[in-house]
Amino acid sequence: RALLTSPLGDTTVVAAALATVRAVVPPERITVVVAAGDTAVRTALGEDLTYVEQAGALGTGHAVAAARERFAHADEVLVAYADTPLLRPESLRGLLNRFRLIGGDLALLTAVVAEPLPYGRIERDGEGRVTAILEATDLTDAERGLLEINVGAYAAAPAVLLAQIDALAAVGEHRLTEVARRVIEAGSAVVTYRIHDTDEVQGINSREELALAADIVLRRLFEPRRNTDTSIVF
Repeated sequence: RALLTSPLGDTTVVAAALATVRAVVPPERITVVVAAGDTAVRTALGEDLTYVEQAGALGTGHAVAAARERFAHADEVLVAYADTPLLRPESLRGLLNRFRLIGGDLALLTAVVAEPLPYGRIERDGEGRVTAILEATDLTDAERGLLEINVGAYAAAPAVLLAQIDALAAVGEHRLTEVARRVIEAGSAVVTYRIHDTDEVQGINSREELALAADIVLRRLFEPRRNTDTSIVF
């Protein structure tokens, strides 16, 4: 939690992540899940948002379930992490466009990286369909060559997402990555939107990663912005 309110450029980590979501979703529809008793994140983000407390740090899937009353009856839900502040609005918009226009129960944001990173890998069949999300720690030698990663932002049908969250919670598992894996294994329609600026995937879980993110923010100030097309071509 301390890293979320750490400075990043002219803002904070969590405020940078939230600014990306604000560019895509109206503030009245945004729900921020915070730890029980947390006030630092609320102070960093302001009072024009809805906050929901997560009773116990039981994982990302549990955090989504804590906000279920806010989206259970909606047509779609967008989930983004507070510790990936370098995502661009175009990437979340592209993810939503893919979910809405192509259809499906779940849309994953992915990226192809030049070298292995400690993220879940995307496995596809011969026709390009997603068949699995493989944990970096569980990869076989053959699978280590997979360089398409699960960035950790999702668009989903609320009923499908919550059903799998509840099924996992019943056996004591609360990771959103595992929820996504179960949706895939259930044969649900899963689509992806791939981003090409791999700087966007930099997560912040340590001081070293915070320093890397600060370097990226600085570099963006001096490099021309890459054009990003979020349209869907049929």
